[in-house]
Amino acid sequence: MRGGAIELLLRNCPLLEQLILRWPGRITKIEVCGSSLVLKHLEIVNCTDLESLKISAPRLASLRVTSLAGLLLENVPMLVHVTVGFNRECVSMKRVLSVFSCCVSQLVTLKLEMRMCNVVDETEELCQLAEMPRLKKLVVEYDMCDVGIVGQVASWKRAFSYVHEFVLVDKWNERRMRRNGAMKLVN
Repeated sequence: MRGGAIELLLRNCPLLEQLILRWPGRITKIEVCGSSLVLKHLEIVNCTDLESLKISAPRLASLRVTSLAGLLLENVPMLVHVTVGFNRECVSMKRVLSVFSCCVSQLVTLKLEMRMCNVVDETEELCQLAEMPRLKKLVVEYDMCDVGIVGQVASWKRAFSYVHEFVLVDKWNERRMRRNGAMKLVN
């Protein structure tokens, strides 16, 4: 599938509310744009060749991406739930907040999925960032990240001072416990 095919799909499906692209091949450019789009949920996952992703969707409420490379957001006044995945990267909260600067003050939920990453120490820079007054839930999933991740996440507290729910998930240990039968579901 080519990026142009996605734009064609969006033009020809005016009532489309959810679009999920997983491993969509060698797409380098995607534009999800249009004032008449009713798209509410967009997920673009594991698109490794993607160099440019432009999103301008006035009804978009949730977005999940696995790369910030080339991401440009415009006209997303309803965007309140964001999930960002990182794989083998240096995670910079300053960069995350910069990419989402047009909607950072309206976010209610922010989820960071970090796989085999390192967190950049930005305590000083984050103290200068605008607060996120509507952010109620912050989820940080990590998998074999830098062992200092808990301390780094704690240093983000000023940017996330309004959070009501904070979830820190060690995915590596969670999987290990499942394999060993240590986690059982209770009805």
